[in-house]
Amino acid sequence: MQQVMYKVRKIKHEIVLFFILILGLVLRLKDLGKPTLWFDEVVSVYNAGKNIAAIIEAEVNLPPVYNIFLHFWIGFFGKSEFAVRFPSLLFGLGIVFFIYKLAGKLFSRKIGLLSAFIATIAPYQVYYSQETRMYSLVTLLCLLASYSFLKAIEDKKNKFWVLYIVFLTLSFYTHYYALSMSLFHGLFLLFFWKKEKKIFYKWGLAQFITVILFSFWVPVLFKSITSGGIAWASWLLKEFGPLTQLGFIFFVFTVGYSAVTYFPPQNLSEGIKIFANLPFSGYLVIMTFLTVFFISVGLFGLQDKKWKKNSLFIVFYLFTPVISAFIMFFILKQQLTATKYLIIASPPFYILLALGLTGTRNKAFKGILFLLLIGVMGCSLYNFYYSPKLGKGQWFKVADYIESNSEGDDLIVIHKPYLDIAFNYYYEGANKLYRLPISSSIDEEKFMDNFKSENKGYKRIWLIVAHNFETGPYYRELFNKYFIAMEEKIFPAGYMVGIYLFNVGVENTLQQ
Repeated sequence: MQQVMYKVRKIKHEIVLFFILILGLVLRLKDLGKPTLWFDEVVSVYNAGKNIAAIIEAEVNLPPVYNIFLHFWIGFFGKSEFAVRFPSLLFGLGIVFFIYKLAGKLFSRKIGLLSAFIATIAPYQVYYSQETRMYSLVTLLCLLASYSFLKAIEDKKNKFWVLYIVFLTLSFYTHYYALSMSLFHGLFLLFFWKKEKKIFYKWGLAQFITVILFSFWVPVLFKSITSGGIAWASWLLKEFGPLTQLGFIFFVFTVGYSAVTYFPPQNLSEGIKIFANLPFSGYLVIMTFLTVFFISVGLFGLQDKKWKKNSLFIVFYLFTPVISAFIMFFILKQQLTATKYLIIASPPFYILLALGLTGTRNKAFKGILFLLLIGVMGCSLYNFYYSPKLGKGQWFKVADYIESNSEGDDLIVIHKPYLDIAFNYYYEGANKLYRLPISSSIDEEKFMDNFKSENKGYKRIWLIVAHNFETGPYYRELFNKYFIAMEEKIFPAGYMVGIYLFNVGVENTLQQ
């Protein structure tokens, strides 16, 4: 009788999981091919179009597994927006499924289902399940490696150690942040399995084999350490400190990038205006406190001793990559704390949220928290799909606008040399493209003399400014000084792209 009941419950859980995955598919399919590719996605497609040897050398800051996979995928399915984003959708659904498997093994199928549901509707997960980059893949590989690791130490079967080595090695060759998984697994063994020497030896052997397999890429890893990262992530950390950056990570894991536009002070009462007008750092510190408090209360409320121990596996899983990134930031002085890099720490975050809800004893309070979580995620998803201020890429619209409005003797100038990859991906016109130098530390008169000399005969100039961190405003002001401004067109969604049209003028004709 018990076996029958067990099978019935299992079937019920599998049916619920099926509908959760269907919901995840629907959310990730919506507008999958509609937004044009943004710069990073174009780079992925551009590099994937090369031969394998060139792919390996293409992105020094990133290992090549994803681009090699995309190379073969494009060969079969083409490179439409829908086609090149679809693998990330599959990886995203895989993340949901294995969150269920991991949480179910550590705790219960109910917690597995709740964790999977939270991950399914999390705007952050939906966002990266619709992006032609490696983030969903590396998250899935780290999740598979952690699940295989857990199966290996608990079931004590060698086949799981083999799977562990395979997934761990692939994750290393997909993104460098996956290296923190070895540290996480080692720390967990040190705390809870230190008496099991045989398991320690097997884990050590697995690490040795993985290091050997990854050693071919180690020289490239050391080369990439000297390169930069995400400037705004570094600015946030330096401006407001580690606690704020940690809050931003929790904030984005929960409600994604599209929630912040839901706080317009003019639409709120005077009391809430005070909250809405807090400095940006204030939101993030509050988010850090509330998240840690909520999860801690839930964990302490758990009754099962085994669950309490297993919850530390999830805590280690979440904080090892995050703390490692902070430590490397302060050691290397590099911008290593961007939330997209830390996506590998998001699966345990959703499991901890589910544990927090489960451990909350007051049913009414638990229900309110659950509805609040669904509400903020739902609002953020709605904003992500429908807000005109949000989006990923504008390069198709930029290219189409210039094609429709340019003349034969127009010159197209792009303010950062590497951005021509994104522009040329969609541009089919014949106008000449001129790439400005990255640095704004130039001799203006000498630069302009060379510019006019190299571009004789052009009467109008289209200046394209994007990823407008430093040099964009400088060159816009410089062209304003030397030429006659005619019009401007701003494409605000995602990374803003600005188009500025200048008339060379009779006195400044490019015919010197």
